[in-house]
Amino acid sequence: MQLISLVGFPLQKHRTTGLSRFCHRIIARLGPNDGTVALADAIRWPGVIYPVWGADHYFQPPERAMALIKSILFFLGETTGQLDS
Repeated sequence: MQLISLVGFPLQKHRTTGLSRFCHRIIARLGPNDGTVALADAIRWPGVIYPVWGADHYFQPPERAMALIKSILFFLGETTGQLDS
């Protein structure tokens, strides 16, 4: 089994609430983050990490998340098919 983590990291324009701006500001000195997790910490997680620039912690905007998830599932389907042959 392979672990895949999609980690959203919003751009400044995606931080629309006071809470999101506050949380980001608190850990901004640690580098890119979603207001909860710093990218530097996330890349230490086991498995494959896909940082998603422009998507927030809840994967907004949803159209970006759907396109990314669809692409990853397609890739995994192709990879699994190659391994079974």
